[in-house]
Amino acid sequence: MVDNILDSAKASLESAKEKIKSVTENLFDDEEKEIIEQFKTSGQEKMKETLSTFSEYASLFKEAGYELGSINANVSLPPEISITFKYLDSAPVEKREG
Repeated sequence: MVDNILDSAKASLESAKEKIKSVTENLFDDEEKEIIEQFKTSGQEKMKETLSTFSEYASLFKEAGYELGSINANVSLPPEISITFKYLDSAPVEKREG
């Protein structure tokens, strides 16, 4: 009888361990997904903000003799933006000094 109780307790303990492991994995998976989603959303917002800023200053770039060549954006952790400019012509001395 003692052996049956001990075996039953061992089985219950193993079952409880498996349930705790499952709950822990699911909890961390959900938290991980939520954190990734938050970073993804904030990264996208920051990219939109950066692209908007570059659009606002396009006329200044052109005045300085440059044109926006290309923009590459990568929504990852951390987000990445690379921008290339095309050289059009040097700005006249008067504009650079004035």
